[in-house]
Amino acid sequence: MKFYIVFSILFMHVILYGKDIDIFQKYHTASIYNGIPKTPKYNSDSMDLLFYKSIKKVASSPVDFAGCCNVFQVYSGGGSISAYIIDTKEGKLYSFPDDYEGAGNIDFEITYKVNSSAICITGISANDDTVYNNQCYNFQQGEFFPIN
Repeated sequence: MKFYIVFSILFMHVILYGKDIDIFQKYHTASIYNGIPKTPKYNSDSMDLLFYKSIKKVASSPVDFAGCCNVFQVYSGGGSISAYIIDTKEGKLYSFPDDYEGAGNIDFEITYKVNSSAICITGISANDDTVYNNQCYNFQQGEFFPIN
């Protein structure tokens, strides 16, 4: 009886999460950057100082995405969330494809791995109510390419 319960649990895990596991393996990165992290340059026209200090702090952490980057999210007013990718190898900052509701009917969630360029988003657009239900992208050279 115990064997059937364990088998059922493992089988359900493969059904529910198999797609995500395959995506992260398919977009596996070859190496993890361990060099001195570069912080994006401060631009007083496009960011305030507190935001920049937060970016610096996250950029100094060990990479957590795509072998060279850190994922960073902030509440951006009006209940919305903005998310960014900081490339600590190149010292560049990239915005996510959309801003998201922080208090919508669907919780905002980002799924990613340090050794994969795949990133998956669940949430509701703060701009036009588009629903992202585990929408996955391949992040390459600052661009988000949808994975079908």
